[in-house]
Amino acid sequence: MKSLHLSSSSIFHRFASRSIVSLPRRRNRVRAIHPSFFGPFSTILSRPISSGKVLAMAEETSSSWTSSTSQKHTNRLAAEHSPYLLQHAHNPVDWYPWGEEAFEEAKKRDVPIFLSIGYSTCHWCHVMEVESFEDEEVAKLLNDWFVSIKVDREERPDVDKVYMSFVQALYGGGGWPLSVFLSPDLKPLMGGTYFPPNDNYGRPGFKTILKKVKDAWDSKKDTLVKSSIYAMEELSKALSANAETDKLPDGLSRVALSLCAKQLSRSYDSEFGGFGSAPKFPRPVEIQLMLYHSKKLKEAGKTSEADEDQSMVLFSLQGMANGGMHDHIGGGFHRYSVDECWHVPHFEKMLYDQGQLANVYLDGFIITKDVMYSYVARDILDYLRRDMIAPEGGIFSAEDADSFESEGAKRKKEGAFYIWTSDEIDEVLGENADLFKEHYYVKKSGNCDLSSRSDPHNEFAGKNVLIERNELSAMASKFSLSIEKYQEILGECRRKLFDVRLKRPKPHLDDKIIVSWNGLVISSFARASKILKAEPESTKYGFPVVNSQPEDYLEVAEKAASFIRKNLYDEQSHRLQHSYRKGPSKAPAFLDDYAFLISGLLDLYENGGGIEWLKWAIKLQEIQDELYLDQEGGAYFNTQGQDPSVLLRVKEDHDGAEPSGNSVSAINLVRLASIVAGEKADSYLNTAHRLLAVFELKLREMAVAVPLMCCAADMISVPSRKQVVLVGSKPSVELNHMLSAAHSVYDPNKTVIHIDPSSSNEMDFWEEHNSNVAEMAKRNRNSEKVVGLVCQHFTCSPPVFDSSSLTRLLSKDSDGDSHSSSVRARFETMIRSAQDNVCEAIEAVEGGPKFKEDVWSRPGGGGGISRVLQDGNVWEKAGVNVSVVYGVMAPEAYRAAKAASSEQKPGPIPFFAAGISSFETDAPKDVPGAPRQWWFGGGTDFTPAYIFEEDVKHFHSIQKQACDKFDPSFYPRFKKWCDDYFYIKHRDERRGLGGIFFDDLNDYDQEMLLSFATECASSVIPAYIPIIAKRKDTPFNEQHKAWQQLRRGRYVEFNLVYDRGTTFGLETGGRIESILVSPQDGNMTINQKKELRNGSY
Repeated sequence: MKSLHLSSSSIFHRFASRSIVSLPRRRNRVRAIHPSFFGPFSTILSRPISSGKVLAMAEETSSSWTSSTSQKHTNRLAAEHSPYLLQHAHNPVDWYPWGEEAFEEAKKRDVPIFLSIGYSTCHWCHVMEVESFEDEEVAKLLNDWFVSIKVDREERPDVDKVYMSFVQALYGGGGWPLSVFLSPDLKPLMGGTYFPPNDNYGRPGFKTILKKVKDAWDSKKDTLVKSSIYAMEELSKALSANAETDKLPDGLSRVALSLCAKQLSRSYDSEFGGFGSAPKFPRPVEIQLMLYHSKKLKEAGKTSEADEDQSMVLFSLQGMANGGMHDHIGGGFHRYSVDECWHVPHFEKMLYDQGQLANVYLDGFIITKDVMYSYVARDILDYLRRDMIAPEGGIFSAEDADSFESEGAKRKKEGAFYIWTSDEIDEVLGENADLFKEHYYVKKSGNCDLSSRSDPHNEFAGKNVLIERNELSAMASKFSLSIEKYQEILGECRRKLFDVRLKRPKPHLDDKIIVSWNGLVISSFARASKILKAEPESTKYGFPVVNSQPEDYLEVAEKAASFIRKNLYDEQSHRLQHSYRKGPSKAPAFLDDYAFLISGLLDLYENGGGIEWLKWAIKLQEIQDELYLDQEGGAYFNTQGQDPSVLLRVKEDHDGAEPSGNSVSAINLVRLASIVAGEKADSYLNTAHRLLAVFELKLREMAVAVPLMCCAADMISVPSRKQVVLVGSKPSVELNHMLSAAHSVYDPNKTVIHIDPSSSNEMDFWEEHNSNVAEMAKRNRNSEKVVGLVCQHFTCSPPVFDSSSLTRLLSKDSDGDSHSSSVRARFETMIRSAQDNVCEAIEAVEGGPKFKEDVWSRPGGGGGISRVLQDGNVWEKAGVNVSVVYGVMAPEAYRAAKAASSEQKPGPIPFFAAGISSFETDAPKDVPGAPRQWWFGGGTDFTPAYIFEEDVKHFHSIQKQACDKFDPSFYPRFKKWCDDYFYIKHRDERRGLGGIFFDDLNDYDQEMLLSFATECASSVIPAYIPIIAKRKDTPFNEQHKAWQQLRRGRYVEFNLVYDRGTTFGLETGGRIESILVSPQDGNMTINQKKELRNGSY
């Protein structure tokens, strides 16, 4: 058997192609793969045919298939609900659905299984049906030699994943229809995709393949089965990795995000937009990654690089919206473009595309405030409302690419419903026909001539796929019209053509309601309900946009969620079913169903939905963890693992046409952790950290395959996710306006919480899940207005009371004038960077041992990162800790924080404190105080066991250099302060050899003090590490060790008795292990005589 290697390859065809990277999910709908067969027989694996021959073969079969005929045959599929299976219910093939009846029949007859997997809107599935499955001769071969099984991949993605992974691993490519031969115990023997019926161009046709497989089974059964077992063992190993650590290595999230953006940038098409070459798929996760990366670059002050990323995205969104892949007449987007210029599409429409594309166009509108993007978002959502929603609220799956050109036609053709002749447009539009034709590049001869890839076989000769190629303003000027009037005429023309198009035979509608895809669309409808309120009041759009009120979209989202809860959710077991058509499907839900629905419910709540949606999201996350989480190895499996007929349990990572369930789950967990508090928040974050650690290799080496996971990895590394908290009565116009303002600025690292303090239901929820939110609601419950607070770690800006003020506050944030580049936020960034630098310097000296990291959270608010290196070559124990804490502190803690202050504060005091500390040298501990009262404090002192005068001089010279950069008086002032502060009064001795120390420092400009604190942090490494490097190999005996332990005892003694930082940490409920991370073997021996070694103290 060919070795199983996970490689990259490309499959090219007139209709479909995509790159394959390490067993990705195949929902990019590759509907035409060249006739191919993958197996262990050299007689079948003939030489590859040229692309020209492939295209010629495709042309022979792609243009049509017959209309329904009299029902001469009926098989078991007639009893199924799946539209795809029902399409094959009258084939002469004796089809079975996936299930025990078919498996038992194959075992009883001892024959192979022929498994055919597709979906109802798959073009080449239809072609193979007409050519082979409706052919009496082929049907007889299948019925005599095999047990034939049909599977709808949308109904059973778990079954599809197993056998698609086999075909991809064996050959490097795959697609639908998927054709696989199995042993009676369901092991894959060999497989391929679309097969033509007869031999051609040196390649075997389907009838020949059936004969070859039959002969192989009869003569080489044992070899086939043995190879199959090996293949499945290798696949199982490849697709179910485990985490080696509890979290990603430090810095990898930033590296992966940058690497993915860089890889996408290299593939950017600067002429037409998009990433990669033809055929072009609208992979929304790529857009999300680039926008997220642009935001991070902007926060880092890299404006030009940020603008470059953003411009790629916006140009790509414009290209897709202008192209023929966008249905200009009816709204929504087709699956992909066969050419590089987004012109000629594969015409099927998939629900998962609509939901994701609506969201990225909404993001484009948030960022630019350009109504072109909001128009396209509305266009998509209004198409779904008109054509794709069941009366009860569930949203259908797909519309086919193919349809009959007219009533009574014998054959279907791709795109027949969507394309136009020039004469048709003249007849319908009359005097406005010339304007419309010039705007949409309509020509008498047909317009599919922009690329050699658009229509290489003249299938659309004389036909036009509408595309916009000129600037709106230029076209309006050419026709001497205002832009408004020009747009009005275009809208009227589109409506007239739409009405005519309605009289054509419609493409097949797949009316399955799939939970995961509904989750994606619930998200976009919910977000649109608030984001679109930022459109100028006078904005009016032309058809097919309906110009409904944004709030109408929230109703659609809630109705879809309600449908799922009512029809596909068991209130007793709390479990979902996967899909619905005339009742719930037999298949249980999969990981994607839970993950995508949870994401949609979080968006539904954050955009104004009731607290019940948030409660349901939390419950579903609990059930998802129970059913799919690998408690030992980390990350989520795609299935529950309870169906013995599904041979592989996969941990999916590839973010393709749909994001992976693991990527979405990681983001869900980060979002949930920012909503709740305490142990539950810690649990969410720990699960997310371990999930991401499973895919460390992919993030490190193939980031472009997992763009959304790259975003998730960065999100979890952000030290303080922003919360926008809105307190007010529900329902109210004011609260809706404030919610719209909360969503008016692009910020993926933001959570919106809204609470009605008069609702006992909501208050009870928040008391249980996050008492900080409940406390904020109580403090503002008497306000006559809606109160808005922008918080990081719930340390909040002053309250605002109207939507304009909230928008301004968030806009300043986004522009870098507030939290994102404030003293507080930049200080937080600085101490995290200092922690990284100090740890890296220590590890470099150690030459092997590494710090272990522990991320912790404080129940009252905040948390930190503790890093400890134990039993190293140089250090017995080294700790470098960062903490960012907030909340309410008692007066005792306030007095601990304020040096020698007699000022008394009545009652609890809101606070925010951030700092870095190390017990080797006490790196700077800089603490900005509570709002409207702030100060800096910090210091570093030298505490060796033995004195070397040159070391002391070196250490102090570095500290003096740092101080002198800002004020010559700083060093003598802060040196004396250090000597006085680190004084053990009851022993009449100092802790060490001094350094610098300062506290309550607020008599200088904040910017200056932030720079000074940064300089102090930066001075630690050059002051300390050279001394260690010089002394680390000095001979050392037990007597020296005893003296060292005594000096360590003095260090610990001071910290426990006098250090205000210790008191402050304990009084505010900080993490004890981090507060007391002092040397572990200090000695407090009585009457110990001083030992001298080159001047000991």
